[in-house]
Amino acid sequence: GFMRKTFKQKTLTEWEEILSDVDACWAPVRTMEEVLEDPMFREREMVLERKGEDGERSAVLGVPIKLSKTPGAVRTYPVSFGKNTKEILKELGYFKDQIMDFEEKGII
Repeated sequence: GFMRKTFKQKTLTEWEEILSDVDACWAPVRTMEEVLEDPMFREREMVLERKGEDGERSAVLGVPIKLSKTPGAVRTYPVSFGKNTKEILKELGYFKDQIMDFEEKGII
């Protein structure tokens, strides 16, 4: 609609300049890759580097709310992609034979 059409008329750099003096909270929409590399998110510990089960370092999301008396912490390591799929499907109510069928069909 209107907003998309309007914002496409200028580059992000132009909008940053225009909006820099506006007394409003705004931010550009970022891709996940941009968020994981953003220095501000890393400084605020919104993105952390952790070793996974395989020993490789990767970016993980940190604790978004900062409380002085009861600070949160990332206590578990990231698991490899798809490792918990069967357990999650069981928690969602799928039966063992349904999950095996998903595997046979290449769905999971």
